[in-house]
Amino acid sequence: MRRSISRWLLPARRSVQMGGTLGGHRGVVEGWLIADPTVSAKALMERLATLVPEAYASKAQLRTVQRRVKAWRAGRAKDMVLGRLRMRDAMPAEV
Repeated sequence: MRRSISRWLLPARRSVQMGGTLGGHRGVVEGWLIADPTVSAKALMERLATLVPEAYASKAQLRTVQRRVKAWRAGRAKDMVLGRLRMRDAMPAEV
């Protein structure tokens, strides 16, 4: 039997967002990234595991750290590109 109700009539599914699994250590990770932007997410996870072994010893949050690092780097790249464009637009044109 075919469904008679269109998908658009059904209520939208809401994604469940987990709380920050990095807890209060997100700022620490961002500080490490600012100090060394080329550091890998795995190295950051190892640093977290030594800093707070009871929370990060299993390294189950590695994928979360990878996503956070990717988002941070994308944001920084965007700021760099837009910042350079803004600087170029602010410079007086040569005639």
